Parts: sequence; C-alpha cells; structure tokens
Amino acid sequence: MEYNQIFSIFKEKNMTLTAVIKAHEGIVYLFLLLFIVKSFLFLTGKTVPFQAIRAKTKVLDMILGALVLASGLYLLAVRANIETWVIIKLVVVLGAIPLAIVGFKKENKTLVGLATLAFVCVFIVMKFKLYS
Repeated sequence: MEYNQIFSIFKEKNMTLTAVIKAHEGIVYLFLLLFIVKSFLFLTGKTVPFQAIRAKTKVLDMILGALVLASGLYLLAVRANIETWVIIKLVVVLGAIPLAIVGFKKENKTLVGLATLAFVCVFIVMKFKLYS
C-alpha cells in the first residue's frame, strides 16, 4: 500500500469521525430544545399545549433519542482514551432518560424537573469540555 493510500484512509476516517461528531451535536441540540419546550409546558401547567406537542412529537422523540444514544455510543467506542467526565456524562444521561419517561408518564413534576436539570447540566459540561 502506498503512502498516499494510507493517508487517504486516515483522512477519510477523520472526516467520518468529524461528521459523526457534528451530527451528534446537532441531534443533541434538537433533542434538548424539544425536551426543554415540553418540560417548560409541563412544569408550568400548560396541559393542553403539552399534550398536543407530546402527541405530535412522540415518534420524533424516539428517533432523536435513539440517534443521540447510537451516535454517542459510537463516539465512545472509537475514542482512544475515555476520560472520567465522559463516563459521568453517560451515567447522568442514562439516569435522566428513565426519570423523564416516568416523570412525564406519572405526571411527576419533580422527576421531570430533575431530568431537565440533568440534561441541561450534561449539555453545559459538554460545551465547556469541548471548547476548553
């Protein structure tokens, strides 16, 4: 194999990884925006708009959630060294998902508030760690 072929393989892999990172970020933005809007409506007692948005975005929620987890796990798998903050972030996200599901299903504002706080905190930590 020639040097140029090896270089093109690494360049292609790096471009693919960059694309997955950017896609993951975009998906997280959409997921978080949708989740915050629904949480705000739920926590402020606006039941009718909340139920309307929840009904219209049920499939979108499942797709975005699956894509966030899949792309995040892929990025975790290809990472050479896994830092402690990444593991903490993963644990918090995996803990917040059931909190949100149960909170919305049982109409428990405390659980929804905790899940929202967890997702926002993970997002803020990610932003500071990514650009520091």
